[in-house]
Amino acid sequence: MFRFWFVRTVQRLNIKPNSRIYRLLTVVYQLVTPDSQQNRRHLYSQFGEDVFLLNFFGSATGKYVDVGSGHPVRGSNTFILYQRGWSGISIEPLSKNILLTRKHRPRDESIMALCGETEGEILFWEYEQYEYSTTVQIRVHELAEQGHHPIRTCSLRVRPLRSLGISATPQDPYVLSIDVEGAELDVLRGNDWAAFTPPVIIAEEFSRPWLTNSEISQFLSAQGYELRNYIGISSIYVHKQSSSFV
Repeated sequence: MFRFWFVRTVQRLNIKPNSRIYRLLTVVYQLVTPDSQQNRRHLYSQFGEDVFLLNFFGSATGKYVDVGSGHPVRGSNTFILYQRGWSGISIEPLSKNILLTRKHRPRDESIMALCGETEGEILFWEYEQYEYSTTVQIRVHELAEQGHHPIRTCSLRVRPLRSLGISATPQDPYVLSIDVEGAELDVLRGNDWAAFTPPVIIAEEFSRPWLTNSEISQFLSAQGYELRNYIGISSIYVHKQSSSFV
């Protein structure tokens, strides 16, 4: 109930996801929700996405692909799974985060690259607060209006999901987590859905997918997914043919 109230309050007040008030509300949310109180010493993700994953997969051990993985521990949707024996692929464009991932998560395959629809190179805007770093020019303009400006611009390599040689069915314990500041749909379009159809996909969405019928929700619906939860700015999609892991 509190989670629903929190999300609706943010929406009604039109609080921007990258504002200070939003980050403050997030901290409050993590401190007072029952899930957070119960799992506080295990909570790493920004909005409790990892609590959902624990409840969904139970004691199963599986794999993940973490696109735009960022810091290997702080704010990570997948670190709690790593602690429980999972492993996978972390894709991240910033060298400092890659080095930290290789140190703290040696079982993971760490790839320093962007992830998108097609192979090649693309322009990348890096920010001092790395979570804002993006390949989407519209997002750069939005951040500028909020007083955030890039510290570096460069061209980086793009690796589509289909190039990773990964495979999974909705019955396998597997998670795809995507946080790439507005380019999530490009990542999804770069996947081979005949080969890789994980049961759970977490994607950052600034719009409300159940109200706007977002492009991501439309795309994933065509692949057999349905929106299961919307936490903070993370949409959690579950494949209709996924097995019960609990």
